[in-house]
Amino acid sequence: NFQHFRTSPRTGSDTIEVISDASPKRRVMRALQESEERFRGVFKESSMGMVIILPDQNLMQVNSAFGNMLRIPLEELKGKPYVELLHEDDRNITRKKFRQLLSGSSIHFKLEKRFNKPDGSIMWANVSTTLIHTNDGKPLYFIGVIEDISQRRRAEQELVRYMERLFIFNFLQRDILAARSSDEISESALERLGELVPYDYASVILADDDHNSARLTALKKRGKLLLKPYKKLSYEELAFFTTRGFENYDYITDLSLAGPLSEHLQELSAQGIRSVVRIPMIAKHQMIGRLNIASKNVEGMDSQDIRIAREIADVLAVGIQQSRLYEKLAREAERLEIRVSERTAELQALNLELESFAYSVSHDLRAPLRAVLGFAEILVERHSGAMPDEGRHYLSNIVTAGHQMNALIEDLLKFARIRRDLVDTRPIEMRKVLATIISNMNQRLEAIGGEISMTGHNPIVSGDKTLIHQIFTNLLENALKYRQPEIRLRVEIHLAVTGNSAIITVRDNGIGIQPKYHDIIFNVFQRLHSQEQYPGTGIGLALARKAADLMGGTIAVESTPGKGSAFLVTLLLAKTEENENRRTG
Repeated sequence: NFQHFRTSPRTGSDTIEVISDASPKRRVMRALQESEERFRGVFKESSMGMVIILPDQNLMQVNSAFGNMLRIPLEELKGKPYVELLHEDDRNITRKKFRQLLSGSSIHFKLEKRFNKPDGSIMWANVSTTLIHTNDGKPLYFIGVIEDISQRRRAEQELVRYMERLFIFNFLQRDILAARSSDEISESALERLGELVPYDYASVILADDDHNSARLTALKKRGKLLLKPYKKLSYEELAFFTTRGFENYDYITDLSLAGPLSEHLQELSAQGIRSVVRIPMIAKHQMIGRLNIASKNVEGMDSQDIRIAREIADVLAVGIQQSRLYEKLAREAERLEIRVSERTAELQALNLELESFAYSVSHDLRAPLRAVLGFAEILVERHSGAMPDEGRHYLSNIVTAGHQMNALIEDLLKFARIRRDLVDTRPIEMRKVLATIISNMNQRLEAIGGEISMTGHNPIVSGDKTLIHQIFTNLLENALKYRQPEIRLRVEIHLAVTGNSAIITVRDNGIGIQPKYHDIIFNVFQRLHSQEQYPGTGIGLALARKAADLMGGTIAVESTPGKGSAFLVTLLLAKTEENENRRTG
């Protein structure tokens, strides 16, 4: 471990011997060699992909893990430009980051990137890159560590798609619950379908009640509506409804290999269509029609697309059946204007059928909704900690949307339950009912520092106590909801009597309503604000007007934005001695 030197300052003079300890230098060299060997071992055996990239961005070395990730032999990777392995959308940002390392403005960067595989697929990776310098500070090479995160990204993308499905199904269910006409529901379904499933043509064919004929109610080509009015179908096209096994969906993945084609399928083939899916729409064990989807690609739909299409077909069948019930009820109502006495019994039967169907729809829609909420809440409780912030955000949106849909269904059921033949009319003391409602709200009023007062008479009206309670609960709930945060809430309830009616005015100092909305706010689903601003279902005022109408009363609004609103409810006075004395006195 020692070095021995003998030297002489000049010829013939005495020599000087120097003995120095060389062991520290050797230890340093040995440590460097051991460090390099350890790095080579880690580089070779690591389960993470590792690459060494020259300053010119060509690959100098790659480990087996990286080659296995991309399914590319190591000898093909060495010397290859690193950036060429990346998805074209990720190349510029990577070059920019390399330049920053070389310029010294940063010493390390980390990016999520996409790598192109030879089979055309994409590998998502988390890539950490560091620049190594020589002893004199010159760039030597880059070291990149690559973690395959494709599975996580697929899970995130699936979560996004799942959330999109939930929102789109919510919109479709709103159309159904609003009981729009069959053709409007069909058009809406195709519009929503196009947001989830790629197609070139899609149509809805509905069978008539006797199943001897059918009509094309909606046809779209790549999202563009081609046919709006009903079109009668030919006998051959009616084979959709008469062939054996009509309850099973048909999927022709390649028309060119399907053998002899019907005239209808020949026409599709002539337009470049290569695959067709025909899905039956069945509600209450009854064939409603078919949802048809056509693509110009062979096997144009995968199993996920077909599953989504079948779900939409199921919801569409329920909606079509409900719309037909509403349409039938509307037609019967028109006839009743002429023959009221003859058709009263039939109208009541239809109302009962509609109410029964509303409960059935509620169950049919709630069952999948409960499943969605249940699984989403399990994910929140058990797995939210393992998810990225974006995933937790999507889960939160799913749970919120599910609860909003549940509230919407509940309010619609309340709306459907209000029927004239169930109105229990009797004398009602208004001040007593209003005092009960206010008492139930005292805790919330104290929390916000609000105040509700009553002035005027104490009229006794003729009405249903439950309906009256619903009307004024909705009005006072709205007053609390649409208040101005910077102003203390004040609500005045004034009770007056005029002629044979009582006028109850609920006046607040809230945000107010623009005059152009004074009529439409009483329609179902009419909301003037987003859920984020003011949560709700858009049914409360529609329910209040329906309840007032059934009791022979009215409801109207007077309002100016920023100056509050006044809702005027008119109810008939009960035929009591007290009211008669007040009227004649």
